[in-house]
Amino acid sequence: MGLKIAWGAVALSFAACEPARSPGGVRISIPSNATKFSLSNGLEVVLNEDHRAPFVALNLRYHVGGKDDPVEHAGLAHLYEHLMFCGSAHVARDDFLPTLDRLGARAHNGTTTRDYTEYFETVPANALDEALWLEADRMQTAVDHFDEATLAREKQIVDNEEKLKVENSALGNVSTFIAAALYPPGHPYRHLPMGTPETLRGVTLEDLHAFHDRYYGADNATLVLVGDFDSGVARRLIESYFGPAAPSKAPPPARRVAAVTASATKRIRVNAAVPYGAVRVTWPLPVPGQPGFYESWAGLTLAGWTVDSRAVERKLAESVSASFAPGRLSTTGEIRAVLAPGASADAFVELVSDVIHALSNATRLTYLPDLRSSVIGADVFLQEDLYARASRTQFYDEAYGDPNHVMPELRALDALESSRVIDAYGSLLAMDRALVTVVVADPQAPLAGAEAP
Repeated sequence: MGLKIAWGAVALSFAACEPARSPGGVRISIPSNATKFSLSNGLEVVLNEDHRAPFVALNLRYHVGGKDDPVEHAGLAHLYEHLMFCGSAHVARDDFLPTLDRLGARAHNGTTTRDYTEYFETVPANALDEALWLEADRMQTAVDHFDEATLAREKQIVDNEEKLKVENSALGNVSTFIAAALYPPGHPYRHLPMGTPETLRGVTLEDLHAFHDRYYGADNATLVLVGDFDSGVARRLIESYFGPAAPSKAPPPARRVAAVTASATKRIRVNAAVPYGAVRVTWPLPVPGQPGFYESWAGLTLAGWTVDSRAVERKLAESVSASFAPGRLSTTGEIRAVLAPGASADAFVELVSDVIHALSNATRLTYLPDLRSSVIGADVFLQEDLYARASRTQFYDEAYGDPNHVMPELRALDALESSRVIDAYGSLLAMDRALVTVVVADPQAPLAGAEAP
């Protein structure tokens, strides 16, 4: 059965080989040809051929992030990511990225989130052999080349990054305050992945080796290739380069995490030396695969559209945005605003509350078809970006166990009924589940913000 969604005069029909169902419609096919296998050491591999351009996106994800940091060393996963660029058995210190540059790579870097750490690069198709070798080499040997001087240097770099992005950044502390208010003590999401100089100062080489043995084995990683390659050739290269990599020496510790249902703190105030006030309304929401995940996403987005138009019309806000951040342990949805000069934060929060209440009592959501169409358009254009497709493939595989989940997701969105989204407004997106953060402009406060008592 095809997925058919109408938006204005354009009809989009998604199917493997089914024609568009309406005259003048456009038939669009999103590739779902990824194949998955595992090496004997546990490394999971996903291959997705696309020969339209002579490039390959490589994404190597280790299933470890800020949530796995030791309590006393918040930010250790992020620090370890930095050290992975500092040389290995066959690559000189600080020569990893320059080596990729010489290969003609683009979009190459690493990132650490709450849930994972990934390393990625997009290379010309004829450089895939070298790129795979580089990643396999540092998977197997980088940890053996960590030394005290390199560790001290990377601690200082992370310290400078924290100053740039948090301490000396406008409202840089706000996300930290929200996480502390939203998640109970002991929850793995209660600290941000970056860490702080205080939590990383005491990290030793022994800590790094223990972290590697537990989380950086081949069996805790997934390698995704998307682009112009032959799967048979790629598989042989991967088996040759990554086959000798050892699995984890110690299993990750068992952890039971209670579901986040609502914040015990309903409102926090942050004073900051910024020229404007701001408001963030944050909800804890279901994770991918749980009931209500798509409904809460659709409901949040539609509410954000409504709040945006009304807040600007009433001169309550200069800008309004909505965000939806899925996580393994909890998803957060948020409506945020930069307040207009002289506008009241309470008036904006009341507007959000009124919109949620009105939508919870609606009989039909007029703009739900438009929302579906915008998502479909985004997914179609995503296919043209190899890096983005590789990252999305990792998300689908990790969240659903299916690297080809794009079509099931679109079908799930197509099946969304107004009644189910309306129900979410009265439950998952109810205001009594929300955390409200109010930023007050205060020239005497830190630029990053200080939480008021």
